[in-house]
Amino acid sequence: MEDGGLEDRLVDELSGEGLWSHTQALSSWQRLSGTAEEGEAAAYIAGSLESSGVSVRMHRFPSLLGYPGPASLRVTHPEQREIPCITHGFGGRTPPGGLEGEIAYVGAGNACDLQGRDLAERIVVAEGLPMGFKAKLAEEAGARAEIF
Repeated sequence: MEDGGLEDRLVDELSGEGLWSHTQALSSWQRLSGTAEEGEAAAYIAGSLESSGVSVRMHRFPSLLGYPGPASLRVTHPEQREIPCITHGFGGRTPPGGLEGEIAYVGAGNACDLQGRDLAERIVVAEGLPMGFKAKLAEEAGARAEIF
């Protein structure tokens, strides 16, 4: 499809000042998926592209999103202390009032790390980032919860 030199014209219009202006505009919205502010940011982008001669079509679709919420981790034995932590999108919630249990350290949390371990009702602590397959392995091994 012939674009009449649109790409060349857009490249010629690029400037540090223009890019900074767009950065400032986009950073003024908290763009959480599905929110009005995300829609405003998308409309800003569409308007900017249209003013440069680019044809724009916006789509909306349902999707599954996981927003991490607040978290806390408190060790009660052998000494009491709070450990800074964050949650992970699509992670399960603890019951109201929290969850208590014995800790089981499982290294990386791979199948070989869990093999032969009695994890029934324990809270598994694994190295690295949360991974769905590691959580599933821990669950299948009887773990009550996982901390990554």
